[in-house]
Amino acid sequence: MANKEAHIAGLGIATPYPIGDEQFLKIDEKMRRAHNQSEDVINRLKTFSKGTGIRNRHYVHPHWLEGLQEWSDLDNCLNVPPGSLKIDIFTPNNFVPPFHERMQVFSETAVKLAIEAARRAIADWGGDPKEITHILTTCTSGWSEPGIAIEIIETLELSLDCAKAELKFNGCF
Repeated sequence: MANKEAHIAGLGIATPYPIGDEQFLKIDEKMRRAHNQSEDVINRLKTFSKGTGIRNRHYVHPHWLEGLQEWSDLDNCLNVPPGSLKIDIFTPNNFVPPFHERMQVFSETAVKLAIEAARRAIADWGGDPKEITHILTTCTSGWSEPGIAIEIIETLELSLDCAKAELKFNGCF
């Protein structure tokens, strides 16, 4: 078998609800006040957040959406991103959902987003998915085994010889 040069053949991205910086800071401040955090902490986070240059964040939780008055308003949303929730796990739990609820959200959303991103990468490439030899995933929101890569391999019917590397909890690298 001839050596093949490794390369990235296609790119794909899938993101949940986009949240602007001002909306993020508004909800974050509300959560911090609910937990009696000091003005100093709230102001430091605002300064830090604005200093990152990040102007939009993406969350699977509709809790962060601007202008959402009632949760039933989500029923009228036509463009719900893949992997996004239509439930609020924050408000009923005083902005701190239990670990098991957060991990349930992870298992319900991360795989859907990863599969959608992989579909887009394959479409961008335009090749035969059976020719894919390696799959790399990264996530800082949770962990599951046998992992997101296995779900992608099985769902998109990639070769079972496809090698996987999953980079977990590596922050913003």
